[in-house]
Amino acid sequence: MYSFFPAVIAILFLGYGLYVLQQRGRTRVTLSFFLLCLTTFFWQATWAVLFRVEDPGTALTLAHVGYLMILFLPTTLYHFLVEITGTEKERRLVMASYALCGVLAVLLLTTPWIVAGTYDYFFGPYPEAGVLHPLHVLQTCVVVLRGLHITWVAQRDAAPRQRIRLRYCIASLLIYLFAAVDYLCNYGLEFYPPGVFLISVSLGLLTLATVRYQLMDVSVVISQGLARLMTLGIFASLYVGTLLTLQRYWPDAGLPVYAGIGIVWLVLVCESYEPLRRYLQGLPDRLMHGDRHLYRFADVVQSLGHALHQPITLDALARALEDVLGTHARMTPIHLYVRAGLVRGDMDPATGDFLRWDTRKGDVSHAESLPADHPLVTDLAEQPVGYFRALSGTSRRLLETHEARSALRIGTDTAPLALVLIGRQDGFPHYTHTDLDLLELLPAQLTLAFDKVQAYARVSAGLARAGKTASLMALMNEYQHELKAPLSIMQMYAQSDMDAEALRSEVLTQCRRLFSLLERMLRVLHDDRQRHERPVSLNGVVQAAVKLFPQRKAQLVLDLDSRAPMLSGDADDLLILCVNLLKNAVEATDPARLNTITLQTRTLEDSGTVSLTVTDTGVGMSVAQQQRLTLPLESTKTGGSGLGLKVMRRIAAEHRGQVRLDSTPGSGTRVEIRFSALNKEAR
Repeated sequence: MYSFFPAVIAILFLGYGLYVLQQRGRTRVTLSFFLLCLTTFFWQATWAVLFRVEDPGTALTLAHVGYLMILFLPTTLYHFLVEITGTEKERRLVMASYALCGVLAVLLLTTPWIVAGTYDYFFGPYPEAGVLHPLHVLQTCVVVLRGLHITWVAQRDAAPRQRIRLRYCIASLLIYLFAAVDYLCNYGLEFYPPGVFLISVSLGLLTLATVRYQLMDVSVVISQGLARLMTLGIFASLYVGTLLTLQRYWPDAGLPVYAGIGIVWLVLVCESYEPLRRYLQGLPDRLMHGDRHLYRFADVVQSLGHALHQPITLDALARALEDVLGTHARMTPIHLYVRAGLVRGDMDPATGDFLRWDTRKGDVSHAESLPADHPLVTDLAEQPVGYFRALSGTSRRLLETHEARSALRIGTDTAPLALVLIGRQDGFPHYTHTDLDLLELLPAQLTLAFDKVQAYARVSAGLARAGKTASLMALMNEYQHELKAPLSIMQMYAQSDMDAEALRSEVLTQCRRLFSLLERMLRVLHDDRQRHERPVSLNGVVQAAVKLFPQRKAQLVLDLDSRAPMLSGDADDLLILCVNLLKNAVEATDPARLNTITLQTRTLEDSGTVSLTVTDTGVGMSVAQQQRLTLPLESTKTGGSGLGLKVMRRIAAEHRGQVRLDSTPGSGTRVEIRFSALNKEAR
């Protein structure tokens, strides 16, 4: 019975080692780990036989064979840790430790200085420590503590996944240290050596950390295997402890007593196995994560896919990303840097510096830009995800400025379109396994989303460049009676019986009228046209706009300054400007109340400036809506193109006018444009 556990552990670790070699191939790490497992196999297999022999001579021989493996076991563990951390300078110390093990092995086989004999314990024979046995104990402590030190140093500067694996190794080392309690049995203390259980857990952690590289989270590993193993181990220990206690204090107990104990034990296992397993499965979360927000990877991926499928603008994409990661994964803050070419809608979007996208304003911040050759861009040239420890010093400082712990590259390998900086989860210093899986998924998902944004940006830029055309079409809807009038007159003349000379004269008159109107409209299409600068009466332009534009469901009030001076400009463009302002004011009407539109001109004293103000009492706009009006194709009206304001600002800028827009939701909007008055000498 006492040989059962060593035999199981021996078979288990031989399978561990072979599985690692089969899954990972022959490398320095896998070979050193196989050596560790092979040493454990021979040690525990020898102990399984030793506990069953009764001949003292055979027991002493087996004790020497078993201790031969024990001498090398701490060094093989140290060797494995050196290989898994990649600490090449430690390999000389590993060889020195192996050399010392070789010396101790020779002394073990030739002298009684390491193993002086055997004790006859209740579980079977066990080696007795010789005079040099403390040297082996000292070597064990030194190499294990040294391995613990190099692993701790390596994990501090490692990438997140490697850090988790190395912390796994640290946890296994701490468990391994408690296995040293077995040495007390070598000095005459009689108890069943528990090190077999501790080393099985220790090396089991190392095995899972090595083979299941993608399952580095302690909670995941234990929940899928070790929780069940630990549960069975607890029940087995209780059963063995009960039998040992019964044998010591009631040696004459008969078969019915043992049968009753077996039945009680089976009932206990059936009733308590699941609750105990669930408790052990959740224990790592409580110990290691504390109050960290845990989430299901599949749920976040589903929410992310739905959110990124919808947006076609940068602002919507950035808000969707912030919402999903912030709400579901609690990973904040999030900062987005996009290429200037993407913002402009260039055919080649991977041009220019990286500008930070401000989701509060829905626009880029030119004050916060990254040059295209910034070290962070270089760091991400070969990898889509860059973790804090794996980045250069300059990149780390940038991440620290934004309270971020990782950076993602979005776009092709040679031409990144955007960079995403992501912070910690709930302020915790490191990512969990689920966080790492999510970060590795993001670049591909965001690249697909950016493809839609890029296509939309190109269309938006093209439409913005054709904004004056769209504005002209909107204006033509208001001018349609002006266009139809000359055509109707010519059609009427053609059907009349008037003489040819009179018909010719009237048709030419109407043609000139039609061509004049078309020329006025088509002039909006050309940025490089020859503008007709001449003295223009602002009052006259306003009055002409009122005649062209129907009042609809609004009350119109004219407040024109008769003393307003002339200004220099293009009368047709200024007319388009006034029509757009009046059109916007009328369309802002609240159906629940009357909209009063006031057109006012004023001469500002001592400034040589004349102002045009259009005020309405319509629905008004919020601050966010006013900010979004600067974006291409953005409008506060259902079905609006968002081009009227753009054309208005262009015409005002061409006339060196200053535009000021003030609006309050529910109260209305006020637009004021100030022009330079024409000097008297220039009239």
